[in-house]
Amino acid sequence: MKPTGYSPSFHFTSGLCTALRGLAVAAVLLLFGPLGRAQCSMQSLTLSAGTMTSAVSIVHGQLNFTCAPALGNYAALSASPSGVVLIPGTLNPNGTAVATFDMTAYMVSQPVLVTLTAYYGPDTLQATVTVNPLVVTASVSPNPVVGGNPFQLTVTLNANVDASGGFGLGLSSGSGIVGCPSGITIPQGQSSGSVNCTSGTVTSDDTVTLSVIFYSGGGPVTLASTTVTLQP
Repeated sequence: MKPTGYSPSFHFTSGLCTALRGLAVAAVLLLFGPLGRAQCSMQSLTLSAGTMTSAVSIVHGQLNFTCAPALGNYAALSASPSGVVLIPGTLNPNGTAVATFDMTAYMVSQPVLVTLTAYYGPDTLQATVTVNPLVVTASVSPNPVVGGNPFQLTVTLNANVDASGGFGLGLSSGSGIVGCPSGITIPQGQSSGSVNCTSGTVTSDDTVTLSVIFYSGGGPVTLASTTVTLQP
């Protein structure tokens, strides 16, 4: 006997609605996660330049997400080969859909292609940059110079300096008869700089070597040298 008020169509419709609600909830969980927040993924990894110069260049990077990840979520970042560029190990968008970073490069002796890889959940994105060696040259003017007169030492790089504080190099002379500052700073946006040097009197021609030095974790490295000839 059927219960009073029993309606097959009502129970079919009710069951269908329940099933549809379940599917809708499942779709929301799949798209937005259990807390109703969108499950973000990485969209693109871009760099401001495809090449950079050791020690003096700064390349700006940007990691874009499809939405703003939950606070505290971050992406990992690595570089291959290692030991060529300096980058942060993690990128935190801080509640936005964009994470930015700056990249500098260590000294290299030949061009190196570096691959950056960003990791977020199961996703990975890559971008590449070529790191070129820093080339430094030095010149003296006037040359030769009559002993006792000043002269100018100019240091030139093969790229502009990006750092706001400039790029510092050490200076050294091979003789006490020549006096130059202990260092030189190439200003931001420039690729060369000059310092004034002094010389002592000589009784015969004397050639003095001037060296440009880069101080790194491994110790001082001579990047360039030139000579100045002192005359009586």
